[in-house]
Amino acid sequence: MTDAELKDRAKKRVGFKLHVAIAAGGNALMWIIYYLTWTGYPWPIWFLIGSLISLVIHWLVVFSGVFSTDKEYERLRKKTR
Repeated sequence: MTDAELKDRAKKRVGFKLHVAIAAGGNALMWIIYYLTWTGYPWPIWFLIGSLISLVIHWLVVFSGVFSTDKEYERLRKKTR
């Protein structure tokens, strides 16, 4: 793996970690507001569900390889041979 590829992978991982930190902070803030106002209906659950969905999608893009351009390139290259 080249330095450029490693740098790109590191960038993606740092981006995911930042996303996790922002989602955690945002969710904490929503639940704090909920407990301070106590409206009865747990509305922050929708923010939590949205955050989790976006984190799962981001994880798939960064770590699973499901949306990997490199893997797709290799697959197409093998097809054309």
